[in-house]
Amino acid sequence: MGSVTYQTIKLSKGKHRSPDDGACVMELASMLAGEQFTDHPVSVCPVIGALLRSYNDSIDDRRRQDLYAYASRVVGSRSGLGIERARIERLTAWTHERRPPRRSRWLMPGRLRAF
Repeated sequence: MGSVTYQTIKLSKGKHRSPDDGACVMELASMLAGEQFTDHPVSVCPVIGALLRSYNDSIDDRRRQDLYAYASRVVGSRSGLGIERARIERLTAWTHERRPPRRSRWLMPGRLRAF
């Protein structure tokens, strides 16, 4: 069997020592960018990288294979701090749209009582 390439690698959960052990979506991005094998490729925006690493590790193996296209799309996404801040703000807003913050049952009206 030949060496593992970006064309033959299987995406899997977690961080890996080498492509022989598998790769997460960000490790695949490092391979596509021609960088050292890492889950924090220099060419990828850290905000986008954090999101994709988290998502990669939270889904099942079948759905994870759908992330191949995203590995190539994020190569070259690193930008300045202003863009990163804007991405953080947008990601935060998107998260709250999809999953509003839970209200603690202790903070709901009528739940506060004097001791």
